[in-house]
Order: sequence, then C-alpha cells, then structure tokens
Amino acid sequence: MFPNSPHGYCMRHLQDNFHNKFPHKDLVKLLWTAARATTSEAFNESLAEMTKINTKAVPWLLEHAHPHHWATVFFEGKRYGHLTSNIAEALNSAILPARELPIIPLFETIRHQLMDWFTEHHQSEANTQGIVVKYITQQIQEQLNHHDGRRYRWFENTPVCYEVQSSMPPYRDYRVDLALHTCTCQAWQSQGYPCSHACAVIIGRKENPQEYTESFFTLNKYKRTWEATIMHPQSHSDNHSNEFVNPLPPSHNPHHGIDTDSDSNDNELSSDSESECEAGPLPPRVRRQPGRPRKERTDAEKERRKKRRGNVGRIQKCTLCRMPGHSKRTCTQPPVGN
Repeated sequence: MFPNSPHGYCMRHLQDNFHNKFPHKDLVKLLWTAARATTSEAFNESLAEMTKINTKAVPWLLEHAHPHHWATVFFEGKRYGHLTSNIAEALNSAILPARELPIIPLFETIRHQLMDWFTEHHQSEANTQGIVVKYITQQIQEQLNHHDGRRYRWFENTPVCYEVQSSMPPYRDYRVDLALHTCTCQAWQSQGYPCSHACAVIIGRKENPQEYTESFFTLNKYKRTWEATIMHPQSHSDNHSNEFVNPLPPSHNPHHGIDTDSDSNDNELSSDSESECEAGPLPPRVRRQPGRPRKERTDAEKERRKKRRGNVGRIQKCTLCRMPGHSKRTCTQPPVGN
C-alpha cells in the first residue's frame, strides 16, 4: 500500500510469537533491549546474550523477523520510541461500541469521540512552560539527571561539531553535530530530542536543549495540530432541519434482492431498473457471514482483557516432564519419575 514507507513490526506481537517458541523470560527482556538499541554494538551484545541462553533463539528470530522491521538501529525510518501498534489498538478499543451501530450512527459516534479528544487537547498544554510539550521537557530533564548528561568532557572540532568523552564506564567517545542534530550514539536521530551527549555540549554552550528538538515537539506545532474544529456535517447546509438528509435515494424497486423466474414480471423489473438508474445506484446486496463477529483483534488482545479483569487462566503443565507451557500430548522431553 505504501511502497516508499518502511514497514515496522509491532514488538508486542513479535514478543508473543518469540515467547511461544522459546518460553524464557530473560529472552523476552533481551529482545526488547535489542529492539531499543541505537548502535549495532549494543544490538549484537543483546543477541550474544540470547545465544548463551538458547542457541536456536537468534537464528529463528532473524529468519522470521528481519531486524530492519523491528530493531531501532536498523529501521530505515523513524519510530520515535513507538515500537508497538498500541495506537491502532487503542483506537480500535475506543470505537468498539460504535462498530455495532449502523453506518450513520457509527460515523457520528466517532465524530463525537474526536470532538472530545480535540477539546481535551486544547487545554492539555495550557500551563506548560518552555517551548516544547511537557513530555519532551521531562525526557530532556531525565537525560540531564539520570543519564549523566552533565558528566561528559567535550572538545570542539568546529563551531557545530564536537567530540564527547564519557568520564564513566564504558569510557566511549561520541561525535555530536549540532547543525545536523546527530550523535554517533544515534539516540538523537531516533528519539527526536537531544541525547545525553548532545545535552552536555548544549549546556556547556549555555544554550537551551529544547531549541534542538524536532519542530513537531514544540508547543506551537502542538497547538496547531489541535486547533481545527469539527463541525456538524450540515453546519453549512441550507437544510435547517434537525435530521440528516438521506445519503442514498430510496428504493423504488419492491423486487430488489428477490430472484424470480416469472416472465410476466420482466417488463416491471426493467422499468424499475430504469427508475433506479435515474435515482442513483442502490447499495449492493450483502449476506451476513456465518458465525459471531469477533470484537478483539487478536488472541493477545483477549489475554490482555482477561488480565485486566483479573480472570487469568490456569497455566498448563505437562504431567510427564512437569514443565509449564504444554501438555503430555505435545511433550518432547523425557518423563520425570514419580
């Protein structure tokens, strides 16, 4: 659908598939560490730790999911820290009641939900100080407080290029370009706001790190995002009635959707078809599919809903090897004596 846009995998789904194949809690932690790594060295270190736990884990992972689709360091685009499809899942959850409604009430329910969101975001950053939104302000402050943003030695190459040396283990060197908003740790490029190495240089130059964030993090751009208004579809219509105008012309064909073999009705059907063409096309005939329509998008969503309700299912345990996660029917381990 979008050939020029990089395709990123949802880490939540990748985690579930990976954990089903290799049920080890430390492997899941290392998978997320590898996904968040901003350098190839850190990525390879995570994979090496995976290999120590299970030698088959890394080959299976690279075969079924190329790092270009889920690892931050190899992703061709920018995900700005969003490694899951929670945004889509949240939207699907928000419109879940509306999906049971006819098409016009469905649109109206979604429109009213959008109006509530716009109203909420109009005032959400009203008291924020500075030039960027509150969340980015907190992230920059965290870089300075918890990531030793003030504990680096830096040396000027040019007025915009600097070398930064870490005064704490692992004692690495980094190159920061203030003009291009880049650092060799690649965190600045990935997250859109200065990393701890860049913050050290910016603070040393007695400048504001907020001025080096991406423009869409600024309060001005944020307010412009939510400044639009959502009006009633007939706000500018000449029709002042309180009801919607019928979006489709009424059917004049009483036999629409009914098959007949009677020759006596041919002329009547043909005349009705002509009247339909003049009035406009009718909606297609549809047949309800068998089975109950599902509400949850995935099995993982069903499990999350169970956990939120406190109804966690019993963990399956094999009666042969006494290991969790499978039954004796699929067990491949030697049985444990009584």
